[in-house]
Amino acid sequence: MLEPEGFLAIADLDKEDGSFHADPTGVEHKGFSRDRLVRQMMDAGFTLVSMETVHHIEKPGRSGPQRYPVFFTTGRMRVF
Repeated sequence: MLEPEGFLAIADLDKEDGSFHADPTGVEHKGFSRDRLVRQMMDAGFTLVSMETVHHIEKPGRSGPQRYPVFFTTGRMRVF
């Protein structure tokens, strides 16, 4: 729980197909849909929601190197 006007910060991968993990056994989380996360934050009472790509992780893939974007988002809890 956040106090009114408290901040939340999240850094994670964009939603992906599970190929980020070499062995996806037991992996339930495959990143976030940016649009969905922003909607959920706003629905929960966050304002000043911002999001930007801050990094890319490059890993070998079946058809060559794969780049996985990492985003950073922040939001401020609205005063009710």
